[in-house]
Amino acid sequence: MKFLLLRCLAAIPTLFAVLCLGFMLTRLLPGDPAALYASQPGMTEAETRALRAELALDKPLPAQFGAYVTGLARGDLGYSRATGRPVAEEIARRLPASLELALCALFIALSLGVTLGIAGALRPESGIDRIGSLLSAICLSIPTFVTALFLSHLLYDELGWLPEPVGRLDPFLSFPQRITGFLIVDSLVAGDGQALASAIGHLVLPALTMAIFALGPIARITRTAMGEALSADYFRAGRARGLGAGRLIGSYALRNALLPISTTAGLTFAYLFGANVVVEKVFAWPGLGSFAMDALVALDYAALQGFLLAVAAVLIAANLLVDLAHALIDPRTAHR
Repeated sequence: MKFLLLRCLAAIPTLFAVLCLGFMLTRLLPGDPAALYASQPGMTEAETRALRAELALDKPLPAQFGAYVTGLARGDLGYSRATGRPVAEEIARRLPASLELALCALFIALSLGVTLGIAGALRPESGIDRIGSLLSAICLSIPTFVTALFLSHLLYDELGWLPEPVGRLDPFLSFPQRITGFLIVDSLVAGDGQALASAIGHLVLPALTMAIFALGPIARITRTAMGEALSADYFRAGRARGLGAGRLIGSYALRNALLPISTTAGLTFAYLFGANVVVEKVFAWPGLGSFAMDALVALDYAALQGFLLAVAAVLIAANLLVDLAHALIDPRTAHR
């Protein structure tokens, strides 16, 4: 409990730093939101001045920051001019879509990357080891948008294996009752087989696109960590005692390799969640990435600041989960 409390307290300065940095970065963006909205037909000069006052743009920066922090203390993230809805509602509506995509991509990357890394470590310098190293390098080298376009062309246009890569569900289907916001989970709870199949089909392409990039670092760190564990003294001692291969690999080598693997998984999730803007725009995925891109184009300060805070909160929670996983894998880490 003390370990968890200390980690939560350590996250407060990080959130405050993100809050300050997000506020300053939005104000450094070129352009004036009020002037942008004033370019709409029928907008008078008086309405423009009123809009500047409503957005607090007529006040000095310290006063704007104070008003922003005061609103946050009341749970008010502001109002999105790009969508016409409160920022808190937009984040609550879009966050599950981004989480579902990032988690599925991470699951695919972990499944393939850990398998390749273990196989390569068990047979160093073999064909499977060389293939894994080459595949890792290729996955890290290809830009995400190139992978997205290639997979869309191959799996949708040419082979027709997957549905049209637009959105989360076929347009002729109704969304199940929102319970968690995770479409696959909500479809299962509602017992809607059609929605479930459609949700999985639409999720495959964007998740696979993100997983291909994440596969590289996970496979590499697994290969390195497993290689070190297999050459360690405790592994050789276990082999000398006549322990079975399954127990040696699972209980001795893999368990000791889990610390760097879990750390890499946490960092990979941070990348997948924070840098999925391109994938969400390519596949018209209604997540936080698309919301942030639209807000950036519209100079929507409140939406951008809310996006940065939401991403920071999710990444802090992910790091906390990684720390808890470390404590379970090796209890000594909880006392460091």
